Amino acid sequence: MKDITPFRLIILAFFGVAGIFGIIALATFQVDPVPEEERIGVVDIWGTYDARVINTWLGGLIQKNENLAGVSYREFSPQDFDTEVLEALAEQRAPHLLLLDNTELFEQVNRIFVLDSQAMPKQQFRSTFLEMAEVYITEEGVMGMPLFADPLVLFWNRTMFQSAGQVAPPTTWQDFFRIIPLFTEVGENRVITNTTIPLGEAVNVNHFKEILVTLALQAGNPFTQNSTTGYRSVMAGSQSFASVFEPLEFFTSFSNPTSDTYSWNRALPKAQDYFLAGKSATYVGFASEIRPLQLKNPNLNFDVAEIPQSGNTPSKSVYARLHGLFIPTQSPNVSDSYKAMYALTSQVALEDLQNIIKLSVVRRDLAGQTASDDLFTEIFRREAIYAQTFIDPDPVATNTIIGSMIETITSGRRSIEDAIILSDQEIQVLFEN
Repeated sequence: MKDITPFRLIILAFFGVAGIFGIIALATFQVDPVPEEERIGVVDIWGTYDARVINTWLGGLIQKNENLAGVSYREFSPQDFDTEVLEALAEQRAPHLLLLDNTELFEQVNRIFVLDSQAMPKQQFRSTFLEMAEVYITEEGVMGMPLFADPLVLFWNRTMFQSAGQVAPPTTWQDFFRIIPLFTEVGENRVITNTTIPLGEAVNVNHFKEILVTLALQAGNPFTQNSTTGYRSVMAGSQSFASVFEPLEFFTSFSNPTSDTYSWNRALPKAQDYFLAGKSATYVGFASEIRPLQLKNPNLNFDVAEIPQSGNTPSKSVYARLHGLFIPTQSPNVSDSYKAMYALTSQVALEDLQNIIKLSVVRRDLAGQTASDDLFTEIFRREAIYAQTFIDPDPVATNTIIGSMIETITSGRRSIEDAIILSDQEIQVLFEN
């Protein structure tokens, strides 16, 4: 072997030193994969929805995207939520985002940062999300970004239907006229021992307001509207009066002892309890009630169907609770809030949420896909496409108003016309106060 020349020794030494510096540089230098303008810092989300669900979702997203590591969620009780938000705003410790449904939004609407056309163009919003989300659109811009919907569905007792020789539940409300004699049992003194569907009362019909809203939506009445002068009730508008009158007349007929549809009265237990006891062939409830029903009576052989529609119109509609994200006006960092909200409503994020929550998300690209083989998700997906919602000014107060409207009609104290007009005025006062 030839001796190493001084020149070769210098070259070898140079590359050796360069290699050492290269190793040191690689060990100490880390490339940031997220550009500065896309980084998301600490983002606190406040809401009343189940923290177990939201935190499971966020945990999975953080594993996929470390840029969301600073995003967290805190659950409050519905009774304390508004007070907590007000106090946080007053003490300048507001959260970055609020998770609200449509019954909570009006109370916070003046504290929400509206996204202008640069942050979220209205046309982009409309083409990204399903039509029900358009309640978030105002004259100034878009109030927030939707996550998922919880629509009303029809639960039906498979055992009762099979015993009556019926293979499926009604698809229209008019079909109930045909099956009422099959299920409703009325004894002496008009005592009901089994029923077809619990409708007609407010005191013991779960979700009576939402059912009535669904009937009105199917008749073409949106219940409330947002105009240039603000939100208003449209129950008794001159062009829409009939679209509330007829649904209300239909609803209350089920508790009228002289009606052919008589199948319910205020002396019976709560509608959900009667269904769980196997005494009601059907029950109208929210999609999210499936798991509670299964836990309360594991032996009940029930299934889920889309809500019946009016046979008098080709268009479909159903009321759904709509949950979404909103930026408070006093958010500590509006930029990070927006980036987090945008990331959490992306296709990837909402697909993960749908797999966890088993309800339909509100993105068109996901709602347009056939759902998994989960027993009920496909039904919720179909309903979400035609579902609608409304901004409720005060869910407790409107429950009282609608409940009183129903009871004054069933008791004969007011005509349907007078009851609608009075309720319309009372709901309008809620929007104006």
